[in-house]
Amino acid sequence: MKNRKVLIIRHGETQWNRQGKLQGRLDTPLTLNGVRQAMAVAAHHKRCIQETQDIQFWVSPLGRAKQTASILADLWEVPFNYFKENPALTERG
Repeated sequence: MKNRKVLIIRHGETQWNRQGKLQGRLDTPLTLNGVRQAMAVAAHHKRCIQETQDIQFWVSPLGRAKQTASILADLWEVPFNYFKENPALTERG
């Protein structure tokens, strides 16, 4: 079995994060700061993503996670459909 590395990226800041509210499975969009956070994470890891073979991407079905994944996909030049929804990644309610 070969060694595998896992990179876990949390969604960017949301409107409710900013207000200090717990959101669970309720969905609120990213703030402008959340978009900037996703872009910064994408830029930081871009080289590693581009150099990695046989990479798999999973995303929670929540909108804030998919919005973050979309930003990552754009900046990593990876088709968004490479990100497979996984309900197990949904935030606990």
